[in-house]
Parts: sequence; C-alpha cells; structure tokens
Amino acid sequence: GSLSMPQRCEELTRQFPALEAEVISCVVEDCEDADAVATLTELHAEAFQEAAQSLTCGVHELVLDNGAGVAPQLNVGDILLLRLDQQYEDLCILSPSADKFQLSYCGQPLYWKTDTFGVHVVQGVHQGSLFEVEFTAQSAVSAHGAALDHFFDVAAWCWDGNWTPELEDRTLEMLVLLDEFLARLETFTTGAGGSGNPYQS
Repeated sequence: GSLSMPQRCEELTRQFPALEAEVISCVVEDCEDADAVATLTELHAEAFQEAAQSLTCGVHELVLDNGAGVAPQLNVGDILLLRLDQQYEDLCILSPSADKFQLSYCGQPLYWKTDTFGVHVVQGVHQGSLFEVEFTAQSAVSAHGAALDHFFDVAAWCWDGNWTPELEDRTLEMLVLLDEFLARLETFTTGAGGSGNPYQS
C-alpha cells in the first residue's frame, strides 16, 4: 500500500541525508511526490556539496552496471553513493530487518544513509529480471570483533614464534579498531553528540 506522510518523509530523509528533516517534511507537504523529489534532489546536491568537507561519516560508492556491482564495506552511519548506468525499475533498499525503502530517482547519483548494523540489499529490475547487490554496514563492536578474530587466527594457527609481518599487521589492525571502539563508547556514555549507540545491532 501507499506510505503515510511520516513514513514517506522518513524514507526521503535517508535518501537526502544532507537535508534537515523539517525541510523534507515541508517540501513533501507542499508538492506532489514527483515534484517533491525533484526539488529535494536539487536542494540536496547543493547542501551535500557544501557539507562534503565537514562530514564525520564515510561516503562509499557503488556503481551499478547492468544490475551488477562491487559492494563497498560501510560503517553504521555512513552514506552509500549509488551511481547507475541506466534507470532501473523498482529500485529499492532492503534493510537487515527486511524493511523495503523505495529509492526515488531524479538525477544522479543517489544517496542512502545507513543507520542499522547488518546486510543491506540494493534491489531492482533489469531487463525483466530481479537483481540484488548486497552491502554490509558494520558497527564499532562488529569491526573490533572481526579484528580480534583475525588476530587470534594468526596467533593461534599461523604463528611460529617469530614476529612476522602478518602478525604485525593484525596486531596493528586490532589496536586501531580498539581505539576507535573506545572513542565511540566514550561518546555514547557521555552523551556528547555522537553517531549513536555503538552497540546498535
């Protein structure tokens, strides 16, 4: 069925992350949907360009070519920048909880801000066939956990008692991600305007 006004605004807030929710709501209330998307696309292009130098999140590109693409690795809160070789039918994002968010097309590129840990799916129709491209948004906890797994794999199964380049790389990776995790944890526990709960999953 059709989305309610709040649901449609939430969907568009994810697709136009450089715009304030109040701006999106006002445009949606004042315009037909196609006109609203065109207006928001124009406003967002300007706002995103102005904010690009001060972004605290990552921006990762996914290029779709005939319904296929190489998925990037994102952190929760990062922005997916989606470039299309053509206009696809029924283009949407499926969240890890299987919620479906329709992507409104009005020029290139398309944007999507992740706010949930887990596997997301870009889905659409190409030449009458359904295609899917998966990408993962990891949390600070999951990234640190993966680094610990890599470290212990090297230490327990590959280490011969000598300090090897691989062991050095995995140790450094673990320490860097531990530092990042602790920084996010401190932001969360002090409430100092961070990107949200580091335990979000």
